[in-house]
Parts: sequence; structure tokens; C-alpha cells
Amino acid sequence: MDIEEVAAKTPEQILTVNIHPAAGLQGYQCRQLAFGLGLKGTQVTEFQVMAMGLYKLYLEKDASLVEVNPLIVTKSGSLMALDAKNQHRRERSVPASRHCKLRDANQEDPMERRASEHDLNYVPWTGYRVHGQRRRTRNGDHGPHQAPWGQPANSWM
Repeated sequence: MDIEEVAAKTPEQILTVNIHPAAGLQGYQCRQLAFGLGLKGTQVTEFQVMAMGLYKLYLEKDASLVEVNPLIVTKSGSLMALDAKNQHRRERSVPASRHCKLRDANQEDPMERRASEHDLNYVPWTGYRVHGQRRRTRNGDHGPHQAPWGQPANSWM
């Protein structure tokens, strides 16, 4: 399931709860999400334990992302996370030696990996955009005469 596609076509299917920084994730919020997913009985409790654990991981490791996808219901009716990923804010998180043990370089974009080796962020740039009157830099916007797929999202400067 592609979240961008769901957001575009059926945004009402995306469940959200607001977590107050001082209170943290609450049990009732986990149950609200579980019921929204159609979980029943012990599945609700399993979901709450999993969600609270993910939230704890997010906070303790100063993560920028903690994701489980997909989360399935097995034939026996219990929940199972088939895949998960997390990303940490490098400059503020656990010591680098622990990061190295957890890191799977095969799951990273090669250019992002190279940039991270030098404590840089990699942002891919494509196309052209005019800045001011004379200078062009590469990014995602094309002039109308250059874009084979039509008009760009922003106006041509």
C-alpha cells in the first residue's frame, strides 16, 4: 500500500492522533487507532503494546522516523510487523558506534550514504530553474519549452 496514493485518493482512510509532548502517547490514543484499523479483542492490546514500544523507541533514540509497514494479522489472529525501519538524527542521537551496528547500508541510496560519510545531507537535483536574471541552477522545475510532460508546477521565472 502506497501512503501517497491513499492520501491522494482516500485521505479519510489515514488515521491520526495528536500526541502532546508533555503527556506522550496515551493508551486511549492507541485504542482509538486500533479500533479505527478494525482490530478486536487481544489485537487491541497487542497494538497498544507495539505502538507504545515504537513511541518509546522514537523518544529514547531521538529518531526522526519509526515506521512499521506492513503490520499484518496472522491466521491465528495475532499482530505481526513484517518490516520496520527507523531513522535517527545523527547529530543528537545514540553514539556513532551503536549506529554502525544497527545500520544496513544496503537499504540506503548510494549517494545519500556517500554524503553521510562526510556528515552531509544529499538532496537530488534535476532540471533547471532561473535565479535572478542570469544564473541557472539545477532542480526540479523546468521551463515550459523544456518539460516534455507539460507546464511546471511553479511559474517560470
